[in-house]
Amino acid sequence: MLEKIPLLFFSLGSALVTLWAQNIGGAALATASALPFSQRLPNAIYSYALYLRKAIWPSDLAVFYPHPEASLAVWKFALAALVLLAITTTVWRYRERGYLLAGWLWFLGVLVPMIGIVQTGRQAMADRYAYVSFWGLFVVVVWLAADLAERFKVSQRAIALVTVAILLGYGTAAYAQLGYWKNSYTLFTHALAVTRDNDIAEENLGDALVQMGRPDLALTHFQREAQLMPQLSAGHYNVATVLQQQGKLAEALPEYQLAIQSGSDPSELAQAHNNLALVLAQSGQLANARKEYDAALALDPNKLNALLGRGILESEQKDFDAARRDFSRALELNPNLTETRRRLQEMGK
Repeated sequence: MLEKIPLLFFSLGSALVTLWAQNIGGAALATASALPFSQRLPNAIYSYALYLRKAIWPSDLAVFYPHPEASLAVWKFALAALVLLAITTTVWRYRERGYLLAGWLWFLGVLVPMIGIVQTGRQAMADRYAYVSFWGLFVVVVWLAADLAERFKVSQRAIALVTVAILLGYGTAAYAQLGYWKNSYTLFTHALAVTRDNDIAEENLGDALVQMGRPDLALTHFQREAQLMPQLSAGHYNVATVLQQQGKLAEALPEYQLAIQSGSDPSELAQAHNNLALVLAQSGQLANARKEYDAALALDPNKLNALLGRGILESEQKDFDAARRDFSRALELNPNLTETRRRLQEMGK
């Protein structure tokens, strides 16, 4: 135990760096007020049981598992706790077989930093967290199988046949799982099939459909994303952009407003203000459109499309001095804007 203490300090340092990096990178760090301990602890225990089930047979794997928050059924948490308690009691009873206790504690202990007691991000669990922790389970299974085979005098031939059958089964499951990673469409379609209320999968599937040229199909997924997470800006913004592309300006306008109200990232807010300005301009609300361009450029003074949009609006309003300033600044950012250069020349630049 003494020789492991320095390694524990390294682990602690790594954990602190991870928390710092998550905060700096903008990942959602669930605090006691955002995700209380009364929700984190049940999910952690339930996740232990899910990891164990997926170790036995890797099915219903998803690229992202949404956190259940307060929706986790009490019976699921209670059943998971009973399973873990029963296994722990059994392992302790037969602790003279050292591999049982060592392997089980390895599985439980290695998962502690990722189990969600301290929550980083919005996931309930993640398949990648299992890679190292499952070593403990593999130790238990292999050593126990060897002991049982010796006790019951199982022949080497039978052991080899069983081993090949197990490997073929897991190989088939792995091959099927790899197929879901063919592209974003297949990956997130599968994630939605095996999880519930997955706003991350809804958003990414919507993005994939947009890239495939099917924004009409993407809209349903973006609307579901906004329904699941109305307090986040992404869903509203995604809905608004599709509606705007479809020419449904009256429907797009309130979605952009909601995206701005719930947004926090300056670059995303600047783009939302810019898009809202375009919707307002297309709807004939020029004064309000100019205010939105002003808001976008207040957040990002070098936002090219906002400079161009405001410049066009200013020229239409006969505010040529302001338009010249915006067009000139746009040309400084991108000298290849021939249409903008032509507009300046027409205004007597």
